[in-house]
Amino acid sequence: MNGSDTWMSNRFLINGLWPDADFTDDEKELFNKAFGNLNQEWLRIAIEEAAMNNVGKKPYVKWIKAEFQKVKEVNTKRDFKQDIHTKAETPDEFNSQFVQAREYIRKFPMGTLEECAKIVQKKTSISIDVTEDPDSWSKMAVGMMLTILEKKGNGHG
Repeated sequence: MNGSDTWMSNRFLINGLWPDADFTDDEKELFNKAFGNLNQEWLRIAIEEAAMNNVGKKPYVKWIKAEFQKVKEVNTKRDFKQDIHTKAETPDEFNSQFVQAREYIRKFPMGTLEECAKIVQKKTSISIDVTEDPDSWSKMAVGMMLTILEKKGNGHG
C-alpha cells in the first residue's frame, strides 16, 4: 500500500470530490465503519471511480463499495486468462499471478498497449510507460492494464 493512502487521506479525497456534501454524524460513522479498515490504495481508486461514474451532491456508500469490489477483483485474480476471481493464498502465489499477468501483457502489440494505457490514465490517473518492460510497472498498473485489455476483448490464448 502506498504510504500516502490512508483512511484520513481518503476522507480528504471524498471531501474534495464532493465539496458541497454535508455529512451527518451518523453518515460519517457509517463511512468509517464501511471503509476505514479496507485496503486504502484500492479505496482511493474506488472513490475516484465513484466520482467519475455517479452524479450527486454527496457520495453514497453503495457507489464506493461497488467500485471497490471492481478494484478488488482486478487485484485478486488467480488465473488471468480464465478470469477467475479468487484471492491468492500466499505471497508467492500472489507474486506468481503478476508474473503470469506481465507475460500475458507482453504478447500485445505496442499500439494496443498504448491505447489501453491512455484509458487507464483517464480512468485512474495511473500513468503507465508502455515502452518500459511490464516488470517495472506497479502491481496496480499491471492489474488495471489487464482489466482494460480484457474489457476490450483483446485476449490471447
